[in-house]
Amino acid sequence: MSWNLLILLVFTGSVYSDSPGVPSRIKDVEVRSCNENTCARVDFRSYELDNNFFECEFVRVRDGTALIQTIRRDRELDFFGMEWNVYFSCDVEGLKKNETYIVRVFAINQKRQSPPSPAVIFSLDPNIGEWTPSMLQENIPPAPDRIHVVYGLGNRVILTWEKVISRENSNWMTSPIEYIIRYGDNKNTSLWNELTTINTWIILDDLMNGTSDTISYKCEFVRVHDGTTSIGTVIGCIEDPLVGGPNKMSTYFCHVEDLKTNESYSVRVFAINDNGQSPPSPAVIFSLDSNFGTRRPIPDVPENINVAYSLENRVNVTWEKVRMRENYATLKSPIEYSIRYGDNKNTSLWNELTTNNTWITLDDLINGTVYSAYLVSKENNLRSRNSYTFPIVIGEDMTGLPEPILTIEPEDKNGVFDFGDPITIKCTIPPNTYPLASTALLMGKQLETAISAQELVSHNNNISTHLAECTRLCYLDPEQVEENFPFHKLKSHYCSHIVLHYYQINFHDVYVTDKARNLLGKIENWRESIIEVSPKLILSLGSKQSTQHWQSLFGTKSNRKRVAKKLIDSLLLTAADGIELSWSKESMNQAANKNILKALINDIKKADKTKYFEIIVAATAESSYDNLYDYAHLNKTASLVVLHSHRLHFDSLPYIGHHSPLRPTSSMKNPNMTWQSLLRHWVLEKEFPHSKIVLSLTASTLPMTPIHNMRNSATFGERAYVHIDSKNDIHSQQEICESLESGTGIAEWDDTAQVPFLRQGNQIFAYDNVMSTHIKAVWASMEGVGLALHDVHQDDPNAVCNNKTAFPLLDVLSRAQVCRLCLDPHDINECDENDFVVSCHFELKENTPHFELNRVFDPKCTEIVVKQAQLVLGGKVKLKDAQQEKVLKKLIKSRPEKWKSGLVISISCGDSEEHLNQILGKDNMTSAIENVWKLMEKYKFSGVQLDCEKSVGRKNHVNFNTFVRKLAEKFEKTKASNGCNRTLSARFSSFTKSPSEYYNIPLLNQLFYVSIRMSETENEIDLPFFQNHSDPTSPSTEGFVKLWKNAGLISHRLILELSPYGWKDGKKAGEKVKTWQGDFCPAMNEPENVMHDYLSLTGSMPDKHGNFRFQRIEDFLYKVFGYIQREYLGGIAFNSMNGDDYMGFCGSGPFPIIHSIYNSEKCYYNGP
Repeated sequence: MSWNLLILLVFTGSVYSDSPGVPSRIKDVEVRSCNENTCARVDFRSYELDNNFFECEFVRVRDGTALIQTIRRDRELDFFGMEWNVYFSCDVEGLKKNETYIVRVFAINQKRQSPPSPAVIFSLDPNIGEWTPSMLQENIPPAPDRIHVVYGLGNRVILTWEKVISRENSNWMTSPIEYIIRYGDNKNTSLWNELTTINTWIILDDLMNGTSDTISYKCEFVRVHDGTTSIGTVIGCIEDPLVGGPNKMSTYFCHVEDLKTNESYSVRVFAINDNGQSPPSPAVIFSLDSNFGTRRPIPDVPENINVAYSLENRVNVTWEKVRMRENYATLKSPIEYSIRYGDNKNTSLWNELTTNNTWITLDDLINGTVYSAYLVSKENNLRSRNSYTFPIVIGEDMTGLPEPILTIEPEDKNGVFDFGDPITIKCTIPPNTYPLASTALLMGKQLETAISAQELVSHNNNISTHLAECTRLCYLDPEQVEENFPFHKLKSHYCSHIVLHYYQINFHDVYVTDKARNLLGKIENWRESIIEVSPKLILSLGSKQSTQHWQSLFGTKSNRKRVAKKLIDSLLLTAADGIELSWSKESMNQAANKNILKALINDIKKADKTKYFEIIVAATAESSYDNLYDYAHLNKTASLVVLHSHRLHFDSLPYIGHHSPLRPTSSMKNPNMTWQSLLRHWVLEKEFPHSKIVLSLTASTLPMTPIHNMRNSATFGERAYVHIDSKNDIHSQQEICESLESGTGIAEWDDTAQVPFLRQGNQIFAYDNVMSTHIKAVWASMEGVGLALHDVHQDDPNAVCNNKTAFPLLDVLSRAQVCRLCLDPHDINECDENDFVVSCHFELKENTPHFELNRVFDPKCTEIVVKQAQLVLGGKVKLKDAQQEKVLKKLIKSRPEKWKSGLVISISCGDSEEHLNQILGKDNMTSAIENVWKLMEKYKFSGVQLDCEKSVGRKNHVNFNTFVRKLAEKFEKTKASNGCNRTLSARFSSFTKSPSEYYNIPLLNQLFYVSIRMSETENEIDLPFFQNHSDPTSPSTEGFVKLWKNAGLISHRLILELSPYGWKDGKKAGEKVKTWQGDFCPAMNEPENVMHDYLSLTGSMPDKHGNFRFQRIEDFLYKVFGYIQREYLGGIAFNSMNGDDYMGFCGSGPFPIIHSIYNSEKCYYNGP
């Protein structure tokens, strides 16, 4: 036999605050029948100590008759004199059976009455008080008790209650129990729903948010200090003009005038319908910004603020990264965020927390309290305006739910986490701890749930880094992107902007296709799933329409204004950050169209009252060379100009070409149709800023059929048919790869244009591969411009190709593209160990011709490292010979009097393990430390660099780590002779294969820095900078940086040591002769004869004996301004000042490499 139980309790789980000093709305109201015919009991909770009375109100629905019971709050104190009682109840008598009542509770203190609690619909139990022998014989079960409501995400609510185990006559239950819940809208009790369960919990997932019969709204501003009230009026709402139906969303704006600056207001909103006014919204505290409306060079306000409620009293607040200043300038320095929050009733005691992340956890909030909070962003000493003020409502954790256990597993089998790699997240609950209703895992804005599960597993998440620091646009075409496009494989740092071909135009209007709308939804879902960061979203207009369409729609003033407003209204109801105007399918043809485009941009900017949306303009090569753009106007109004450098060859041209060549070849019909020429036109001829230019390439191909059946290599200018739109040709990176792997295709490479071709049968396909993409990325980085990849869906998104990398072209772009960031010169008169390290090594030798020692103390270096002393037997420290000591004494005398930068002695530990074992043995280690100290004091060195890699091995690495730890402890106790902190650093070569096996990584993370030498041997040319695409295991700077970071070395503790040296072919076969920067003067004067290797980042030039290879200043700038700062490394070391052009023989002044890193003319910023 089973029993049916009717749950008559309704809970409220929200707490609302009105104005300061007024009681908060009562939470968690329970109503049940008493054990009398006409009585009901109301149970509730209150946390506020200043509530003196409570009123329980029962209003009969049929006629509005009200019964009110007032109770006094009785103080109950614990052992320490603190009030502990938060549970209250009142009994109301005189109720009638078969009547329905609306029940509300009010709290009252000395100032005012609180807003009412959310209403509960209640009817007396007809069986109460009417006991009969048959009832006693049946022994009915009691009503469920301890009912709790847990509000889930979305419209889900979880109800739990205590298991019924005995009957009302106290006899134990012997049959299974079934529970019934009835629930419904208070306004229509006849339409209530009923659910049945045998569990002690149930999920309600069909509840509706809000009401639909609201007619108007009222905004109330109450001045805190005197209670003066201002009522605002709703001035309108925004609806999506391109989306209709029942899901249309509206955003309302309320206008309030005559507010005073330097005053605090309590702000509430009321909804109004035919039945009356709603309870107030949660109050927020607001102060008027006196500077609002002016565009200053301060950071923008943090936006898209989200509050996520966690267990107990923890709240996670997230927001969108601030990238711009108010005057639309791009931020270049790191941004700091501060959140201020506090109790609405005492604004003088608010707290403030600071972070560099775009999220923060508040864990000091008090249950039952309503808080207000706002955010600001800071760049150095510049502070943004306050964000909008938002409420945080904290209630008591009633559920008793256990703390979930999170486990994160990397894809790498060695357990290494790397940015962008997939990870698996497991959320587990201890077994047998609770009849779990559901588990929810929130990652950014992505929600995954499991019902009645002990474990929830989420796959294919990415470890997000930051947003792509450089400008890198990714184009998606809704007509081409397949339904199963793998957004989860599109790593968060691949794209700074997602550009969607969205708005189409005809002769009369603008419209959106269903495919575009569906793809936009998928993009928005993907962006929400990315933890912390997501690319900007740009919606593109008219990329597939002809010039005639553009002229017809936008040629008249009325049309332009109408469509501009429609576009802005549509953008406001999407997650888009801007719009691209892509008059690009055909040339703009005539000068009048220049004015049409200019007027359209102006109308869109006027329609954008929020000044929020970016305007990006696409530009073709034909229209550029025909001067059909107003370059000065674009510089003022457009955030970016995307040059269509991926469409430099057309189907109208009857000869072989490439759609994206880097440089012109001798046989090219039109040498202007190259990246190099197009960029020169915009930058040199039109003086357009580098930072606003984006160059394009595509993942697709350009198919051609030679007119003559050619069997030789593809040659620019040979006659051919070009068929761009053919459906039977090879179009994607996957198809190219399959053709090469099957042997049906042959790859060719043009050294001058730096692009590949594929020959298959009688067809030739122009395309970009990982090598040409890498070259373009490095070249564009050195030019200080952004990049765009079109046809992303063709970039092997499912990793079918043999490299097993999804989106291989995007992957190589993200690795090779860097943005130049300027460095502020180091102040030699200040002690600032947090500076970006520029370590300059000086060799103690007197035979360097014309080297003046006073030049060593160049103000551009944050420290000078003198090479080199050596630890010898007995723990002594000696210079190599008397000559070195003589040079060192001269150097010390040349040091400026107020020199606050570092002067560091490099100390070698010898070349063998046995040698170091004897030095650091039990009896010698103390002596070694004391002798290092004496050397520092004698020559007033501020630091020591240990160069001990050759002598540290498996037999002595423990002793070496102990030596480093003790030396560091001694350094911490006193200042150096220049008044700054003493520094201890370590130097290793790139060939330390397993750092964690030999070195205590946590100990190294406590040093000033760890320097990694990138040359194979001392004072030689550096290793190739990038990993070889065909042989990723070959030695490279990129590979060794990743090795040390994966070993656990903190990024900002790692600095790269680079060499200024090169080599040239000697007189003998195979002979390599070392060269210095002064030998490369011909290359400075004849740059057109220099060939550049974009993998090794070196230049080469013919010599009478062969070639000589060297590093150009541009190569150093790429490494310093771009790669090192992008990877958040601690700095750079020049391993020999003696190898730089220290006398300025080449005409660029002394030390041109060192000086170039602070040259603002050479550092462009191109980032989102």
